[in-house]
Amino acid sequence: MMPTLQFARSVRRRWLPPDAAPVRAARTVTRWALACAYPRGVPVHIGNAGEFRILPALAVGSLDYASWGTGKNAGFTAWVVACRGKRAAFDIGAHIGLYAMPASRVLASGGRCYAFEPAAANADALERHCVLNGCANVTVTRALVGATVRDAVPFFEQAVVVGMNSIVVTKHEDRYERMVRPQVTVDAFCAAHDVVPEVVKIDVEGGEIGVLVGARATFARARPRVFLSVHPRHLVALGTSVAALADCIRDLKYRVTDVLGNPADVHHCTEVILEPM
Repeated sequence: MMPTLQFARSVRRRWLPPDAAPVRAARTVTRWALACAYPRGVPVHIGNAGEFRILPALAVGSLDYASWGTGKNAGFTAWVVACRGKRAAFDIGAHIGLYAMPASRVLASGGRCYAFEPAAANADALERHCVLNGCANVTVTRALVGATVRDAVPFFEQAVVVGMNSIVVTKHEDRYERMVRPQVTVDAFCAAHDVVPEVVKIDVEGGEIGVLVGARATFARARPRVFLSVHPRHLVALGTSVAALADCIRDLKYRVTDVLGNPADVHHCTEVILEPM
């Protein structure tokens, strides 16, 4: 099934814009057919992490599951390797579970992945994917992660599954609705749940500095490896900068590498790993 979908996707990308009427009609029909054929989820390979079940509505669209871990998500393979045998991993900005589900399969017996996702549509899909794939060792928290604990934080999200929901909107403002969501900090969450993360992934569309500030005590004590996605445009829109992010990383006494382990700089690399010094 998936080679057929990939072929159709390549044809569409070459010849038709994504919002063309024939494309929308084909997606609707394909999703209906997939829902009938795969009521327990469509089998797809997420990068090189193996086969997982995906909601039929999400099996057709812009997400290229087979190529996951290349391009923007270049740290994916290293993340899965880093989670192997660990007791606790944090997936901050968990989207629909494309990092959390592979992590759940490689954690130590009794280990747990804590997935944080504030957007309602994304969190709904994440929870359903955990059920479809038997990921009983994933705990989903529907909240932002930031610098302070707050009951209500403005958050801009779409009604459908997307990966660009954020505390600030940088384009396509008409597509987002202003909501309010609770916010936790890594330090407060760890204290409340008596957990110590060994691996942390952060992909929060401009909220990077807030997550790191709220994790100071935990990072000082536990020194986890951190997989960080950098969003320069969102940082500027929030009134801060990549330079401020670099200062924050240095204050935490971490060094920056690329996904291959080479020395890197957040000014020039958007997918980095933070290694404790």
